[in-house]
Amino acid sequence: MSMRNTLIASITAFVVILGLLILLIARPASEDHSNTNATAEQAQTEDVEKRPDCPDVTFDVELDCLGGQKIPAKQQLTVVNVWAWWCGPCREELPVVEEFAKAHPEYHVVGVHADQNSANGASMLNELGVDLPSFADTEGKFGAWYALPNVVPTTVLLDEKGNMIGQKTQVFHSAEEMDAAITALKKVASQQ
Repeated sequence: MSMRNTLIASITAFVVILGLLILLIARPASEDHSNTNATAEQAQTEDVEKRPDCPDVTFDVELDCLGGQKIPAKQQLTVVNVWAWWCGPCREELPVVEEFAKAHPEYHVVGVHADQNSANGASMLNELGVDLPSFADTEGKFGAWYALPNVVPTTVLLDEKGNMIGQKTQVFHSAEEMDAAITALKKVASQQ
């Protein structure tokens, strides 16, 4: 009986090794697993609906434009609204942010969609009819770099070099309310 068990174990090992060899041979030679994250991000941005282009503002992190291209822009203060497609208060606030942007051309006003599903973010903006240029942050780089709370919506004021002047974690219900908050952030920064 021992010889039979040895023969069965040898055949089983041979079949397993043969299966592994077949898998290795059948795998495409061009397959490269070292760039898996970049490939996943590229696939996510390819599925995103067309959106307005983003001003090439100075952030200390590199983010892709959500459904558009980066276009050259003069450097000025930047108001960044961090939002996500699944956030109910963000849905309420985004039209207010766009209204604020139209009333204040002295700022770059942009969104940062803080979620892995860029396509859902672009769809939500299109559904709301909001043309606010937004960046895709699929890895949470923006919030991590600026040490923001893990809460959306959050609004951040950056200087011309991308340094954070201040932030507000609240829902703005009007462009006037948002203007008052941004003015207060600028005032506090000027007193420091």
